[in-house]
Amino acid sequence: MSLYAEKLDGLTLTLGLAARQDPTRLSAALQAGRTRLAVAVGSGGSAITANFLAGCRRSLNYPPTLVMTPMEFVAQVERFSNAQVWLLSGSGENPDILAAAKACADVDLQEVQIITARTPSPLTSLAGNRGEIHHTDVADDKDGFLATHSLAAAIAVLLIAADRACPRPRSAELVSYFLAAAQTLVSPPHRRKLQSDLAPFSPSHTLFVLHDPGLISAAVAIETSCWETAICPVQRVDFRNFAHGRHVWLEQRPDNAFLLALTTAESSSIWNELKALLPASTPSAELNAPFPGRLAAALKTIEALSLIEVLGTATGRDPAKPGVGDFGRDVYNASGLQSLAAALAPPVRLKRAAVALFDPLDAAEHDLSASWNHLREIWANGSIEGLVLDFDGTIVTVEDRHQPVPQDLADQLTRLVDQGLRLGIATGRGGSAGRALRQALPERLHNQVTVGYYNGGYVRTLDVDLSTDRPSRPEIMRSALSWLTEKGGFALSRIKDGFVQLTLSLEDVADIEALAHDLENAGLGDLRLARSSHTVDICLRSTCKTSVVEILATRWAIDASAILRVGDSGGPLGNDHVLLGSKIGVTVGEVCARPLEGWPMFGAAVTGPAALRKILSSLRPVGEGRFQIELSALN
Repeated sequence: MSLYAEKLDGLTLTLGLAARQDPTRLSAALQAGRTRLAVAVGSGGSAITANFLAGCRRSLNYPPTLVMTPMEFVAQVERFSNAQVWLLSGSGENPDILAAAKACADVDLQEVQIITARTPSPLTSLAGNRGEIHHTDVADDKDGFLATHSLAAAIAVLLIAADRACPRPRSAELVSYFLAAAQTLVSPPHRRKLQSDLAPFSPSHTLFVLHDPGLISAAVAIETSCWETAICPVQRVDFRNFAHGRHVWLEQRPDNAFLLALTTAESSSIWNELKALLPASTPSAELNAPFPGRLAAALKTIEALSLIEVLGTATGRDPAKPGVGDFGRDVYNASGLQSLAAALAPPVRLKRAAVALFDPLDAAEHDLSASWNHLREIWANGSIEGLVLDFDGTIVTVEDRHQPVPQDLADQLTRLVDQGLRLGIATGRGGSAGRALRQALPERLHNQVTVGYYNGGYVRTLDVDLSTDRPSRPEIMRSALSWLTEKGGFALSRIKDGFVQLTLSLEDVADIEALAHDLENAGLGDLRLARSSHTVDICLRSTCKTSVVEILATRWAIDASAILRVGDSGGPLGNDHVLLGSKIGVTVGEVCARPLEGWPMFGAAVTGPAALRKILSSLRPVGEGRFQIELSALN
């Protein structure tokens, strides 16, 4: 008897243990994700569980489930901040699932569900309090190469928990039926029947697994197991995708194919139609389920484990010990994905996402992880003598922009100015920003603070009130206002007139690029558009928020390279984009694709005033009027 046969013989014990587990917590976890996208992460045998989980959610009418390998997940984990994430691993030890768990922690995912047969394990230890752990009992701790017991246990507990989550659970009736049917499917008589059904299969065959979409977990089980144990080459495909070219194999290699069809009542007619059209000499077998529901999918996955024994016997291979080389163990334990997860710090992920979005032509020339490490050295060792801040989205949230400046931020700014830091504000706003800042900061500091209103179009010290010191209107702005109201379709009441700047609500501008093009065609090419999180500002092309940096540097005789700049609209069309075009230009919102400029200091969970608080707290005085960024304070 093969070792794999022994594993199958003991499988009913594991299924019995799974059936006796309380499904309440796992069922509640499933229901917690009923309104959200889910991501099921698993490799090897756990990819089978991931597909079954996706099927359970689909049958419960939940939103889609993305089935991913750990490498796929680690590469884009930042996209799933609002998703329910499931990490699946039999042993909780393989380095790839550990990399996925670290990625979850790095981007501060709020809900991570873990299904594993081993606790404690490196996975559960790494998850800590962040993940909810669902342990599956198995009868055989030495699970074998294909981890049949942990796989069967995960399928069983998910089936029972999903039943509990449906509006009218069958509970005891379902469990009883499943256990009896599963016991039959792994019994020696059924395994002998499968051996008879697959008798035409030979070691020279390429196995085509054609499957109903509802039976994908069983199909993945066969595909994965055949490849992992070197039983035979295998191609998994649904019935109609097989019709798109896979049939050429039968024409060109007529003696080198075996067709295994996993059908249901819905797809058996499609298979029969195909089979009648294919060469009669091509051997085939069919496993049928009456309906592609959760129960059928679970039972076919269990039956797939018996089928693997048959295929292994036909090729003289024991699936439980296929013959793993020393290099294979090293390959399995390689830590490359863990290293990648460590290199993709949350700020690197944000910059990487921006590079992917804007896809600059020179993207391949830059190592973003290296750029991040380089910038951290600059931030840690460089001297900071000045600070220029955007206002909306940076000092105050966009939602609270009409509220007072948060007192704790006002206190931080007061402390830093008192310690000698030179402060400038660069805002798209007009006099309202000055009024808010004068209320927040002590009057004794007002003449020390430089404010660039209207995106730097009008620069004054904070003690100057724009209600009594208005900028003069350039003729081109008068012409622009006329064009907007007469030809542009904008109501005068919806335009904020700042004399040197005209401000439109972002919701009123359907296409910023088109508006810029129309203004240029109207002979107003000396204007430019700058977008914030809630407005589109029309300003003189010659004006820019960087004028605040230049005036601050001149006024206080400091080098512009020692002036830290912080804003939230750092994207290519944002009104902070040029301001943040420096190695010490830091975004607390939108990120651009520049490899060494406009970086965030934090991940997506820390933005706006929350990010500014941490930045201000990290500034430590190192001499008269000089500061350094203490990196440890940013964590």
